Amino acid sequence: MITNSLPKVKGFLGSNFVMISSNYHSITSGFKDSKTGVLSNHLEEFELEDIAIENQRLIEELSNIWSESKSQHMLAMEAGAHLSINYLNSYDEVKNLIEALQDVLFFISKKLKYSTYRRRELELLEKG
Repeated sequence: MITNSLPKVKGFLGSNFVMISSNYHSITSGFKDSKTGVLSNHLEEFELEDIAIENQRLIEELSNIWSESKSQHMLAMEAGAHLSINYLNSYDEVKNLIEALQDVLFFISKKLKYSTYRRRELELLEKG
């Protein structure tokens, strides 16, 4: 049984690694302000929105790859195919990699929601 899910996941990771790393770092550790060069953990509203949009795109793309992988796996199981150890190892590798990536993307989403909530809370406190 040949599956193309593992190359897709590796391609996804290869083409989006910098974006995922950058978003994770910006959300957790801050970044250098491009104007001042000063390390900051304050993200502007538009920066939070950009990260949220990109993160959602990554979640959807990864979800599509995972759905396709599960579908291929179910077809192989239903067909009663003799699943080689290489196929089973490949499927487990895909599953573990996708779950790890989903965890990172979920964490970024949660931190974004917290940052947005915190920003709004501070704005309300300043007004009150």
